Amino acid sequence: MIFAGASDADNDYLSTQIAEPNDWWFHADNVPGSHVILRARTDAEPSRDTLKQAAAVAAYHSKARNASMVAVHC
Repeated sequence: MIFAGASDADNDYLSTQIAEPNDWWFHADNVPGSHVILRARTDAEPSRDTLKQAAAVAAYHSKARNASMVAVHC
């Protein structure tokens, strides 16, 4: 499951209230944008494709949406 903030308040809420210790957090590098939380499963690591999808959500919901390449922190 992926959660994405739509505002600064949503980003704060996701990062401080919704995120759990084993979840994955994503945010586009050096631009305003959504915090994206990938809910981690306790029994398996997410696949590379799942990580790429979560990073793509973070890139899309950032000010760098129209760039040809967007660095995303995970």
